[in-house]
Amino acid sequence: MHYRSMASWWCRVPFVLGAVLFFGEVKCDPIHATDRSESALLPLTIPRVEETKPTFGNLMTTYKEFAHAMSSSADDGLSPLQEWLAALVFNIPDIGPLEVPGHEGLTIGVSNLVCKGLTLEEIESQYIQPDSMRVEFKGIGTANDGCSGDWTYYATGHPWAGTSGTVSIKVSDESSIAGQFKVIEESGMMVAGNLTDCNVNIVINPDDVVFAGALLTDIILNAFKDTIITTVTAEVNTVACNALDTAIDTDLTALLVTIDEKIEPFLHVKPDPPPSLPNGNYVDWSSQRVVTVLDAILTNVLSKDSCNGGLDGIIDMLTDDGSVALPLEFEASVPLGGLANLSIALTWFNISGIDSFNGLSILEPLDPYTLATSLDLGYLNMSLGVSLKVIPTSETVEDFVLVENFNIYIRLKDVSLAADLFLAMDQDKLNMLYLSDILDLNCLLGTFEAATFTNLNLNMTVAQLGLEPVGEGGLEEDIDELFDTALHLFVGEFEPLITSFIHGVVQGPIRGALNGLLGAVVPWAGTCPDHVDHEVNFIDFLESPLWASVTHLINDKVGADGINKALDCITEKSSGVAGTISKPGVFVDLSLAGFELVLSDLTVTGVDGLYNISLLAPVDHYNLSSSLGMAPNKVDRSRDLTLSVTAEAKSVKLGLDETVHLGLSLAGLEADIATRLKLDRGTLADLQVYQLFPQAQTRACVMSAASEFQLEQLDFALKHLDVTINNSSLPAQYLEAANTVAHMLLDLDGATEGATDGATD
Repeated sequence: MHYRSMASWWCRVPFVLGAVLFFGEVKCDPIHATDRSESALLPLTIPRVEETKPTFGNLMTTYKEFAHAMSSSADDGLSPLQEWLAALVFNIPDIGPLEVPGHEGLTIGVSNLVCKGLTLEEIESQYIQPDSMRVEFKGIGTANDGCSGDWTYYATGHPWAGTSGTVSIKVSDESSIAGQFKVIEESGMMVAGNLTDCNVNIVINPDDVVFAGALLTDIILNAFKDTIITTVTAEVNTVACNALDTAIDTDLTALLVTIDEKIEPFLHVKPDPPPSLPNGNYVDWSSQRVVTVLDAILTNVLSKDSCNGGLDGIIDMLTDDGSVALPLEFEASVPLGGLANLSIALTWFNISGIDSFNGLSILEPLDPYTLATSLDLGYLNMSLGVSLKVIPTSETVEDFVLVENFNIYIRLKDVSLAADLFLAMDQDKLNMLYLSDILDLNCLLGTFEAATFTNLNLNMTVAQLGLEPVGEGGLEEDIDELFDTALHLFVGEFEPLITSFIHGVVQGPIRGALNGLLGAVVPWAGTCPDHVDHEVNFIDFLESPLWASVTHLINDKVGADGINKALDCITEKSSGVAGTISKPGVFVDLSLAGFELVLSDLTVTGVDGLYNISLLAPVDHYNLSSSLGMAPNKVDRSRDLTLSVTAEAKSVKLGLDETVHLGLSLAGLEADIATRLKLDRGTLADLQVYQLFPQAQTRACVMSAASEFQLEQLDFALKHLDVTINNSSLPAQYLEAANTVAHMLLDLDGATEGATDGATD
């Protein structure tokens, strides 16, 4: 006769908590006792116990206890998870009879065994570089008389053979399970798991095993209690480690092989070659000056070496020092066997490091039809808030909500993204477009023959991937750290694999999705409608929302202070001094009709002294007003607006061969300009693209839309203008002429303040 060994049960109860929580469900193979179909003295028939595989899923018990344990209002000092474990009730399949070694003929079987009050005090996890992980579950046990059932006793040669009764067993909370395993790598892939150490220590104190039934039988069984406990725990250790070995070396290996099969196709994704084009006249991006200039402007303006930190500075200004936090409202639900739903909620997302640009290139032509954009980030951090809730759905389960909150984070470094866009635009169709058609998506997209990303390359180093617990510690924090340790093992050994996988996903599915979006609109847009000439429609500057937005941006958002800061940045990078323009050496060399003029060593200070600026503000429908005020002392600049330059003048006809050092100092400048402009929107809309090139033609075509353009007022005032000319050999008539010019400047429009001095040395 074959009976299920008691070791199978002992494997399920304490070991299932540790092994199942981390390694998944572990199936313990039964250890069979020796066949005992015949009795030596008594013809006693022992009922055969049918072998059934124990199941962890049979957790039915008092649902009120279960619900109470899951309640967040528990007042016994236990964490929600510990409360839940304490409320679980396990129905254990029948076991035995089990022969007691050293006592031939003595066997015992247990049936109708139910265990509850499971305890787990601590989970310790450790990442052991480079490829191993150790996990230990401490404080595994049951409550007093946590396991109870019926026993059947058989002793060959004894008259009371076949007696039965009840038994209660408590597993000591000194029990523990520890295991260490490694993940084997081959050619960068995860090929197998291997259990390298296992230690199962199940502690059952003799006083915690109580037999009840026939008095004499109780006395005999209690006499062999130590031997029974030793035998059972030894077999539990063997079975548990065998099961753990199967879970790691067989089941985990199979899982890793499956994962490898899933990710392997993404490890060999390459860029696509450019598509073939039919014969035609297509825009050559590499020869388009506007594209080259745009790339240079964007690259230089947005680089971190530009003013105010370039794109990094812009991002810092718009964000919290390169960090963006977004609230999320995503939630999904997974049913749990009809008893409850597992709710997974994403509560927030945070990304930082978007201000760590090391390099940037935008729309750089690689060939006639390919534009490349690339960016490099020093680092990128992302974190995600996750909340897991178990919510009841069955009427038999009363109020409970088990909540686990944690944060997932990933830290990347040396992030680089390169995108190559193949863009074939029909030059002839583009030339014939009217400016009014450019804003029509059907018209614009109709000029494209092909648009596709041939390359989308994302590279980075995964510096850290982990999980951070949220809470005050306890078992929940231990579980969070357990998963965090597993993530460290994965990243520590397989960082190149992770990087290659992400690269493949971006180069493959994500690039494919982007090309799918492009393919949906280019070049299969609708037909561009026939052009109809527009009627005369002058731009009303006073009523135009676009004009109001532009002037608000320049005059209010940027303003004098913003322009001063930009000038400070530009001048400090060029001259080393904010607000100062310095041009050492010759910067003008002019020769005309026998007259030669060489200007050198230019220095201008105080250019960052703007205190007022208003450009092109509407006065009425067609009149615009501009004003400017500059006085360095008004904006906390300690210097005036000054200019100094050296001029060398030669003329044989005039008998002139002199070098002059010219100096100019100005304490303040104010200017007011009024213009009248009637610009026909219809004429602009009727211009075709080919009319805008070359540049000289562009000006003529645009100005053809201006039916009226005149300067109606120009007022300016100079405050404390001082002019100094230093040269002892310059003839007096030239000095007098210079002073006359200076006075003319001061007398212009009668708006001069201050005095002018001409000095000679």
